Amino acid sequence: RRRPLFIRPGVLFRALAGQELGERVFLPPAVLNDDELFLDDLTRAGLEQRLGVPVQAGFRNRWW
Repeated sequence: RRRPLFIRPGVLFRALAGQELGERVFLPPAVLNDDELFLDDLTRAGLEQRLGVPVQAGFRNRWW
């Protein structure tokens, strides 16, 4: 299993809240584990809900 980077979604949310995010937010794939969980057990879908845009781990069409 991949181990996530030490980035908590609360930190991401505070950094991105209020910013013009466009249609999608791309994150390095290592921030999520194989179950799409961040370090504090928030899911990718949970972060999407908080930000109001889709969140993708990977870059455009490439997934690692």
